[in-house]
Amino acid sequence: MKYASFSRRVLAHIIDSLIVNCFLEVIYWGLKVFVNLNDKNVIDTGNIMLIALYGAGFLMIDAPYEILSYCSKYQATIGKRVVGIVVMDVNGERVSFTRAVLRFLATFPSAISLVGYLMVLFTRKKQTMHDMLAGTVVCYKK
Repeated sequence: MKYASFSRRVLAHIIDSLIVNCFLEVIYWGLKVFVNLNDKNVIDTGNIMLIALYGAGFLMIDAPYEILSYCSKYQATIGKRVVGIVVMDVNGERVSFTRAVLRFLATFPSAISLVGYLMVLFTRKKQTMHDMLAGTVVCYKK
């Protein structure tokens, strides 16, 4: 297995973020019209509600997108597919649904500390914290 480089993983993440954010923007603008922020009485409440729904929308879109992509036959999100990398378990097998969920949930501590993402630069298998916690690796597609 040839482990994916940090730069390749970052590029894949940027592509995936653009995809997820396009869906979120559609939801956000739909909610904004629904809340009708032009009404002075609902500006504060409306903005708070939009922020909360935007966060919930992120989880409702990003979680299934990543989880189902990793345990699919492609073993990768669209961004990872574009740059030619896949997510697999440490034995080189497709990840299970459970392992994909664990990997997704483990990205939160990686993101909070940022060190979790930078670990890829210093580990032998180029693993992030969430890869280590979930027992996964990211490799170039064969």
